[in-house]
Amino acid sequence: MTFEHGPEREFDLVVGADGLHSRVRELVFGPQNRFEKYLALKVAAFEVEGYRPRDELIYVMYTEVRQQVARFAMRGDRTMFLFTFADAEADSTDTKTIRGQKALLRERFGASGWECPQILDALKSCNDLYFDRVSQIRMDAEDGLWTRGRVALIGDAAFCVSLLAGQGSALAMAPLMSLLVNFTKPMVITLRLSSDIRRSSRRLLRQSRKLHSAWPASLRRNRECRWSYVIR
Repeated sequence: MTFEHGPEREFDLVVGADGLHSRVRELVFGPQNRFEKYLALKVAAFEVEGYRPRDELIYVMYTEVRQQVARFAMRGDRTMFLFTFADAEADSTDTKTIRGQKALLRERFGASGWECPQILDALKSCNDLYFDRVSQIRMDAEDGLWTRGRVALIGDAAFCVSLLAGQGSALAMAPLMSLLVNFTKPMVITLRLSSDIRRSSRRLLRQSRKLHSAWPASLRRNRECRWSYVIR
């Protein structure tokens, strides 16, 4: 392998566990647009210190038509905020910078109720904003799924079901265990996920991919709807 910074090195096994926008997947299997299914949603998150009100051990959400904002308390008097909103455009040059991302959030949530004005005020001083599209990764189902030679993909790099469905850690563990078992067997030259693990992973993937449809329907509908709730 060659690196941007550092000498060339040789490895027995390369595991791509580098997420939705996997560079390993791109180099070995092809460009992301071959495997990505955009779900027409965007997500953004940031955290601040000293925000009030503060609800310990509670996840608070406020939803309007086609968008939602949530907050939850973290350690050290910090609060995390999560924005989710519908957007038909997968990518935009206006959101390539943190300034453009903040502008879009202000545009989408500036007229919203609840604590949105206060949250947007807190956003002004934020220099570390997570902003991304909500997508799934769907690779083909032929033999050698998620592997090629001595390169393998696990987790979101191989089969991201989107953050709305969750279960990313659980979905990564079964293929990882199969890789470890096969790699420790003598005389194993190429990697191969066992058929039983592959079948079980596919079943779990099919179930998990459907979960994003259970996300609040108001994010995908145009009818008027406002509601909020808390999760303890």
